Amino acid sequence: TRVRQCSRCIMNEHWAGITFNEQGICSLCQAYEDEQKIDWAARKKELDHILSTYKSLAKSTGNKYDCIVGFSGGKDSSWTLAIAVKELKLSVLCFTYDHGFPLSSEGEWNINEFPKVLGVDHLRFTLGNNLRNAMSKKGCELIGDFCLPCHLGIGAMPAHITKMFNIPLALWGEPPALYGGAGI
Repeated sequence: TRVRQCSRCIMNEHWAGITFNEQGICSLCQAYEDEQKIDWAARKKELDHILSTYKSLAKSTGNKYDCIVGFSGGKDSSWTLAIAVKELKLSVLCFTYDHGFPLSSEGEWNINEFPKVLGVDHLRFTLGNNLRNAMSKKGCELIGDFCLPCHLGIGAMPAHITKMFNIPLALWGEPPALYGGAGI
């Protein structure tokens, strides 16, 4: 059988959560088109208001952190972390859900050193190999995705930590809507 591919780009149906419209255009291309219609100046104003609210909430409860940032060490989460700290002036707790698979030396450097460069506290949660392998196997069986523990961990763990530490806001480097919930 032929693998379905976007009529506009090279993404195919094996990307977790991808969908196609009637014209064969993938959900990632559609999301890009939608982003081009956004009034970014108005959105920045809205973001400033939201952040002001959450900074005030954190301050009123005596919390050290305005937000938690899910951090994989990749380009999206690194950019989000840097913008949160440098541009938005947020007090950040950085969180990495370490799936346990080997990373490149650059990836390891990013995870270990980038939060230090920015001067933020960093929590890193690591799965043991046996649990990770069992969860990966189950992910393959259920949705054809071996990295199910990765998706669940970076989604669920920051939410639990925000509750534990009473952190009012959580940020991620990429919108989960682009992936349709990773098929879950």
